[in-house]
Amino acid sequence: AHLTPEGNLLEGEGALGGGIITDVVIPKVVPPPQASAATTPDFISKQDYLRSNEAGNNGIDAEYSWTFSGGDGAGVTIYDVEYAWNQAHEDLASVDNVKLLLNEIDSSANPFVDATRRANAVSHGTAVLGEMIGTADNGVGVKGISHGANVGMAPEYTTLLGSARANAILLAVNDGKPGDVILLEMQAPACGLTDGNYGPAEDDLSVFEATKIAVGNGFVVVAAAGNGNVNLDGQACGDKYNRAVRDSGAIMVGAGGSGTAGCSPARQKLEFSTH
Repeated sequence: AHLTPEGNLLEGEGALGGGIITDVVIPKVVPPPQASAATTPDFISKQDYLRSNEAGNNGIDAEYSWTFSGGDGAGVTIYDVEYAWNQAHEDLASVDNVKLLLNEIDSSANPFVDATRRANAVSHGTAVLGEMIGTADNGVGVKGISHGANVGMAPEYTTLLGSARANAILLAVNDGKPGDVILLEMQAPACGLTDGNYGPAEDDLSVFEATKIAVGNGFVVVAAAGNGNVNLDGQACGDKYNRAVRDSGAIMVGAGGSGTAGCSPARQKLEFSTH
């Protein structure tokens, strides 16, 4: 009897039926796959927007703001109103154990049925948290603009309420204090238009009123303008966004170019942005 050179075949004369030659296959032991030793790179050197605003760099001077007390967001809570987040992300240490703001017995819900859209909702919320409060100096990923801030998360869609944007804003107001920030990562069909003409979420009256309450209580509300290329001063909107007539107090932010290749010119409106 002997093993083959490969070590997986034994040939021998056995006792079956008296002298019958039998071949017995011995499985070769294969070591289990090893976990990847790959580590997420440190991307801080690529975050040019953190640096100064000068020729060749469209920065916001975040690094300079960090040299002042509170300039990294310390002492402030940023409340993010969004569909979903990955709280276990390696570069979001400060949100790992943060409890979502919800009504009693309610729970957050991702409203999208399509798997890709569900994943995109999580990715969007997670990416924005990274921009704001990505863990500083941990050797991986990014560094948040306001990495010293605390974070609150208020789901805009829940199991019991469905779309609950206004409720999410009010939960943030109830939880926070004057000087805290509420970020509205959402949009809505604007001014009665259809076919992807998205504008600010406050086109919905309940969101408008909740925003006014937040601002009236000393919160800074920052709202996405929307990705529908809608002119909020246009005829279709009437006086809905005329701040001399009707003003929620929110800071509305549109999409602008970074100045890098494929996203130019710097700080100019991108074609899809509502304005």
